[in-house]
Amino acid sequence: MNILPKKKWHVRTKENMARVRRDEAKAAEEEAKIQDRIRIAENEDRIRRLRGDGGGAPSSSSTTTTTLHFTGGDPNIGGDGKSHINFFAAEEKMFNLESRNKEAEAEAKKELDDNEHKLGIKIKFADAPDAPWYERRPDRPYLEKEEVLKEKEKERKAKEEKERREKKKKKKERKRRRSKSLDDSDSEERKKAKLAKLREERLQREREEKRREFDLLHPEVKQAREEAKKKQMETSYSSQFNPHIARQNKYRK
Repeated sequence: MNILPKKKWHVRTKENMARVRRDEAKAAEEEAKIQDRIRIAENEDRIRRLRGDGGGAPSSSSTTTTTLHFTGGDPNIGGDGKSHINFFAAEEKMFNLESRNKEAEAEAKKELDDNEHKLGIKIKFADAPDAPWYERRPDRPYLEKEEVLKEKEKERKAKEEKERREKKKKKKERKRRRSKSLDDSDSEERKKAKLAKLREERLQREREEKRREFDLLHPEVKQAREEAKKKQMETSYSSQFNPHIARQNKYRK
């Protein structure tokens, strides 16, 4: 059905297009807010990890001279030359694989998860929840027996169908072989009958050729034979058509 654009129930009206644009702008704004919250949460977490457990940024009341702390060496930058300067002592302490405290890691992870949940990161990037109740298959132990019986019945029918097809195929194969053998025997008989007919026709032609040759070499015999044939024919009247076909003019036995 062709709906005119000027009708108010048409899809692409100015009001509908404006509503769609507003919805798209609102969705984009909400997405930007979520991304900002995620970015802020990531920055806060990164800062917390860099600060470590007891570390912190120097306050304004501290001395202007910044003191560098080194692990495994002298506090001076040069050190004693026997150990290297370690700038990531806090990170190694937090992620030390040799002496890992599982309870502390679990508490830290729980705290991080709580913070992410408050900031909305968990809501945005949460793991896929379990399927809702209307998508889960209900537990019906009383139907398991019926399903097993149905499955067995299905397998039995499939097996019977397969056997039936195999029997039908074998029957068709036997019929085809039988018809082929019958065709072969019939073809042999037809060949023999055809050869006998051709032989008889050949002998008839040879007899005709011999008779014509004899008549050609002995014309008096041919003339005597024709006169004898005329004498055997009885003519009822002189104006008869085809006297040799008339019943009373047949040759006398």
